[in-house]
Amino acid sequence: KFDQMLAEERAVSSKFAEERDRAESEVREKETRVLALTKALEEKQEILEEAEKTMRAFRAEMEDLVSSKDDVGKSVHDLEKAKRGLEAMVEEMRMQLGELEDELQVAEDAKLRLEVNSQALKAQHERELLAREEMGEEKRKQLLRQVRELEAELEEERKQRGQGSAMKKKLEGELKDIEDQLE
Repeated sequence: KFDQMLAEERAVSSKFAEERDRAESEVREKETRVLALTKALEEKQEILEEAEKTMRAFRAEMEDLVSSKDDVGKSVHDLEKAKRGLEAMVEEMRMQLGELEDELQVAEDAKLRLEVNSQALKAQHERELLAREEMGEEKRKQLLRQVRELEAELEEERKQRGQGSAMKKKLEGELKDIEDQLE
């Protein structure tokens, strides 16, 4: 019965260890995803900064050209067209940046939830393990008490047998003495 309890405890312990390992694996995956999203976010921010820098350069160039009044109509039109293209590109990059920030937040939230769940599972496992150890210790003490009681009963039985044997010998001796006297 004790071996069965031990086997059950080992099975439960193994189950909790698997759940903990799975939760830790998920946490590691989420951390990897967070790192990848962070890197992608940084890359997009760099691209956005570069696009804004290029747009500022074009704007400065456009202002220079407008002020020089060389072929003003054509230059202004080309520069305004380039400016609109760059502004559209910057807006697209801002949208992508926002999406990446949202994904990063979702990944960080998921990671946090997994860490909390992992800690809760670990605490629950430790509580159950402690309870099972206490129950096993109590069962062991109970079995030891039963063994001591049985040993005491056995010793008492041996004493009674010894006394019975001594009494039998004494009675046999007395019987022999009586028989001898009768002869």
